[in-house]
Amino acid sequence: MIALVGDAEMDEGNIFEALLEGWKHGLRNTWWVVDYNRQSLDAVVREGLWAKFETMFRNFGWDVVIVKYGKLMLEAFAEPGGEALRRWIDNCPNQMYAALCFQGGAAFRKHLRDDIGDQGEVSALIDRRSDDELLALMSNLGGHDMASMIEAFEAIDHDRPVCFIAYTIKGVGLPMQGHKDNHAGLMTVAQMEKWRTA
Repeated sequence: MIALVGDAEMDEGNIFEALLEGWKHGLRNTWWVVDYNRQSLDAVVREGLWAKFETMFRNFGWDVVIVKYGKLMLEAFAEPGGEALRRWIDNCPNQMYAALCFQGGAAFRKHLRDDIGDQGEVSALIDRRSDDELLALMSNLGGHDMASMIEAFEAIDHDRPVCFIAYTIKGVGLPMQGHKDNHAGLMTVAQMEKWRTA
């Protein structure tokens, strides 16, 4: 059994009850893929919630696999200056990351330069990419990267229940990606035509 679960759904009490019942009855052959986009209908999800999820699932006998980075990100982390980029991504608040995904590559570039400063290698890593390429890199979270997800799935060699926490961006690839109001957002006809073409 495979279930896709939104991170905001994890606030519901029946999730805890389901995990408890599963533990009591020796649940097997079950995967939950948590779409960890860190945005709910009401607000941005609290910082560090993934750690609470991880603890809760592990306490009930589940394995937990965190799929945070896509292949583009991992390749960039292997470049000179890549570790500084990874630290920035890991430390960027959810609300800021979502807003930057909406604002685009130029906004990411400005924040990266302001926050990291000119440090040679990491600056060169950023400067080698156009604004569109930088946005593609910063949007390449593990939950959007098919190769990363398949790798995580194929690494499971047992029948214990598994929770995959897959980092994503709400509405990735759409004009309103990461925007705080994108739950009910609709694209205009012009935006839809541009998206279809892309």
